[in-house]
Amino acid sequence: MSIIGKFHVTAEMFPLTATLQSVPDAVIEVERVVAMRTSLTPYFWVSDCDLAAFERAVDEDPSIQNVRRLDTFEDAALFRGEWTEQTKAILFVYREVNAVILEATGRRDGWSLRVRFENYHSLQDFNEYCQANGIEFELKQLFDETEGHQGSQFGLTEKQADALTTAWRAGYFETPRRATLEDVADELGIAKQSAGQLLRRAHHRLVGNALATTPPDDEPEKSI
Repeated sequence: MSIIGKFHVTAEMFPLTATLQSVPDAVIEVERVVAMRTSLTPYFWVSDCDLAAFERAVDEDPSIQNVRRLDTFEDAALFRGEWTEQTKAILFVYREVNAVILEATGRRDGWSLRVRFENYHSLQDFNEYCQANGIEFELKQLFDETEGHQGSQFGLTEKQADALTTAWRAGYFETPRRATLEDVADELGIAKQSAGQLLRRAHHRLVGNALATTPPDDEPEKSI
């Protein structure tokens, strides 16, 4: 039975450290990483910052290259790039210990990761791998995948699944709508703008994982 672990690692242990130092307000959410024939290609959302400043900073970041903005939604944007040889070793856990990084959210003070392991032996291998490579981490939570949150099978975060479910129950998706975005935001206890942004990302991830199999103009060998 596979195991899900939630971890916190310092910013230095993950790519985009230089960018987060230059743009300290930025929040980076890695949506998925695609293994191409010659590179690892991350797709990631950036929010809560000046996007132009982020683009200037990421162009100088040695951990990523060929960064391109794909979509923009108000104050958030979806980017694609390629990890370079200077990328930190924690990204390669899937090769070393059969583990998959399901979610990765980065801020200036560090990254929150959600990782799937094949079993407890794989988790032990992960611990030994991190020790051998000088990767410091803090384990926040550990549970069987069968205990995973609703929507996890589609790659949704807990917040995204909760937002979609709350909006659906309130009648936000009906025609005509029985609830406004402000109603949904109030129910979630967040700002209206944050609720709209959260729902857009949730839709994007749900369609990408449940319906779409390949990003436009790409032919990946596999997804990690």
